[in-house]
Amino acid sequence: PTGVKFVNQPSAFDEEQINAKITPDEVEITYNPKDGNKYDVLYVGTIDFRDISNTVNTFEFAVDEKLGASVADKDIKQFTATVDMSHMSRKVLREVPGKIVYLNMDDKYDYAIDFGGGGLNSIVLIGPEESLDKITADDIQIEVNVSSLNLTRSGGQTLEVSNISIQSDVNDCWVYGKYTANVTATQKQ
Repeated sequence: PTGVKFVNQPSAFDEEQINAKITPDEVEITYNPKDGNKYDVLYVGTIDFRDISNTVNTFEFAVDEKLGASVADKDIKQFTATVDMSHMSRKVLREVPGKIVYLNMDDKYDYAIDFGGGGLNSIVLIGPEESLDKITADDIQIEVNVSSLNLTRSGGQTLEVSNISIQSDVNDCWVYGKYTANVTATQKQ
């Protein structure tokens, strides 16, 4: 049988509870016998929950050496994973100040994020509607790695957000998408 692994999933989601279908769902493989029972399932790829919206999501994975085994049928060039989350709801939080965590800060500088423009002016949450209703902007934690910020340049710079998480008792919702932040560093006086 074939399967996929998930990362950044809410703790309430067990991989067996996720409605994922992989095509083809079974393949014949050859592998090193020293690997023993390693291949009860051939994991064809990894899916990040940040890439799963409240629709039917499709992901494609190439057949390559990263699988660790060879697919016997050479006509199979890729695997397709379908994850159906159409039963979930969507909530958009706008201009979310939340809790900001700056990673790799220089203590000689103060950092600030512009929420009015750029990538953090709205954050999309996915999950059951009754759980989404409980989440507010105060429950959001935003992590930004500022190590690549050019401290000699004036004005804001666009950086990729390292992580956005929900810091509440709600454990069945997730942040959908990847975000950027317009970060400004000013030297402390």
